Amino acid sequence: MTMMLERAGFKVTYGASVKECAEKAESGEQFDLYLPDHSFPDGSGLSLCEMLREHDQTTPILFCSGHALTGRKRSGNKGRCAGLSYQT
Repeated sequence: MTMMLERAGFKVTYGASVKECAEKAESGEQFDLYLPDHSFPDGSGLSLCEMLREHDQTTPILFCSGHALTGRKRSGNKGRCAGLSYQT
């Protein structure tokens, strides 16, 4: 994903863990979009979303994942998501 976005001309800031992503988001740098995965080695994308929303209520968050769902939808309201869409 990073390589594809960079080839399209976007500046990408990568984080391999919830902790690393949260630290980068809290660094003061402005982001146009957060694009977290569903899961990280140290937590979930939803927990990251909750942390991001504590200090940034306006930047869009778009979850992107290669994980398949098992036929059940999960509520995104806990992370204050506007809506969720799943494709299998």
